[in-house]
Amino acid sequence: TIQGSVVTYTLADNGPLDQDLESGKMDDPVTVAVPYVPPSVPAPAPAPVPTLPLFGLGILVSLLGLFGLRKLRQ
Repeated sequence: TIQGSVVTYTLADNGPLDQDLESGKMDDPVTVAVPYVPPSVPAPAPAPVPTLPLFGLGILVSLLGLFGLRKLRQ
């Protein structure tokens, strides 16, 4: 369970979260990572996603079509 800044979970010996099958020993695979940004730090601006221009996309589609036709003719 997560309540505010406290994370609580229960492990049982040889239970579903115990990776060590030896009785009396427990191997805990659970971890929690939450990025922390202080309130005084402004959020970073979103980065643009690079894309192909329409002309480049047309050339790519044409080439893929030609390669496909060549494969069908063989």
